[in-house]
Amino acid sequence: IDLDLPSNDRWNLTTLEMNFTDIEYDREIFTGEETIYLGETFPLVKSIQMIAIQFKLSSKTEIFGAYIYGSVDNPNPADTLYFQIRGYDSLNNNPNTTIYAGETLNLNISTEDSWYYQNFGSTVILPKGNYSLVIYADTIQTGTTVYKWYYNDVNPKYPDLYRSVYANGLWSNINESTLLYKLDQKKIGEFYPSEVNMS
Repeated sequence: IDLDLPSNDRWNLTTLEMNFTDIEYDREIFTGEETIYLGETFPLVKSIQMIAIQFKLSSKTEIFGAYIYGSVDNPNPADTLYFQIRGYDSLNNNPNTTIYAGETLNLNISTEDSWYYQNFGSTVILPKGNYSLVIYADTIQTGTTVYKWYYNDVNPKYPDLYRSVYANGLWSNINESTLLYKLDQKKIGEFYPSEVNMS
């Protein structure tokens, strides 16, 4: 907070009262995991239907999109992959069948290792809770195409998050091995000025 006071006068403030109204959060990029280790990728191939990472929202949040770090080898334009936000099965630590965003959002990815933005187009507002970012492979045409999503299993920021894989009708999952992701978001929960460090 910047307060403009006349520069020609000396001020000795002992008490300052301010009334805050219409306070809201700015749109921001929340980093879930960003540390890149070369070669640490999970390969999404023809035999795998989904890979996912759990994420947590601490308050009601509007989601505009997400970034993932990865690439694809031998891409086939006939492949069909979607990037989705799904619900989270806390009992089994994997995504559930509820799709909140991206039901038909084609995965944005290319052959260069980089951050790729997945734009949901229409934003989605989610309450506090656990959710999943999912790459859903509806169709991968050949066994030579490999979609790669990098992960950090060395020093993840949130080691309790679960990475999940769905293949041959079964889920498998592991924590302390977080897929790299960032959320383009805006919190719309309650704001408490008393909790802000004003120093």
